[in-house]
Amino acid sequence: MLTVPAVAILTAVPGKGSAASLTSISYTPNPIILGGGCSYTANDDGTWPVSTYKWEYRCTSGGTSAWVATSATGKTYFTYEPVPGNYEVRCTATFAQVGYNPPPGPSTVSVNVTIAPANTDHVVSGLNSPAGVGAGMVMPARQLILFEIMVGGTPVGPYVSGTLQERIRRPGLGFDSGWNNGNQDLYMSNGKVYDYKTVTLQPPSTMADYNAMPDGSTFDDFYQQFRIVTVDSCGNQTIMYLTEHHFTKIKSGSGQWSLVE
Repeated sequence: MLTVPAVAILTAVPGKGSAASLTSISYTPNPIILGGGCSYTANDDGTWPVSTYKWEYRCTSGGTSAWVATSATGKTYFTYEPVPGNYEVRCTATFAQVGYNPPPGPSTVSVNVTIAPANTDHVVSGLNSPAGVGAGMVMPARQLILFEIMVGGTPVGPYVSGTLQERIRRPGLGFDSGWNNGNQDLYMSNGKVYDYKTVTLQPPSTMADYNAMPDGSTFDDFYQQFRIVTVDSCGNQTIMYLTEHHFTKIKSGSGQWSLVE
């Protein structure tokens, strides 16, 4: 039998008392999109294996709130960002013992991020689509006008938080509704505004009078604007004003109307 001499297998370990630290936090996407998801990753110098991670955040908009602990325990922390503002995210790592070498002390690193507010919107669907007119006991058809909320030219994510409000102006009639909360026919969901519009003829108008109008006739001319009112964790109220649209309702056929911008 061939005898093979024993060979000692040595594993390199950090030297006693050597330092270890987190170096930075990276995040994606950058910039962070309001209402969207964001992944934060803690980066370390690689000198010692990490044992635990603790993730926290706080608001820094016009003040500083208390640190809020998250449930994340890994190298990466994922969250949704429903409210605009300035925030600080920090991670604290503890290090594992390697062999007989005691680990170094905990290391903490943080990053400051800004989540820009929504500031515009555009119509996705519903314009120039005929819907039925209601008269007497006939219920009008509901026409869905779908708006996409945006930050500049980028659509927001699905988790925007806040109260949707609407303002309607008819300058030619001296009418201004002021700001009113949404309702079952006007609401925000998944980063979009759902606006169900109808046309009901009121006395003395009749369907015959309506149908006698030439197709293309304008019977309502108005301006519509949305805003979203929200509060960050510092207690600051942020009002996000979106686009003001100029709409007209026109007769588009017998017993029908369409919305045009």
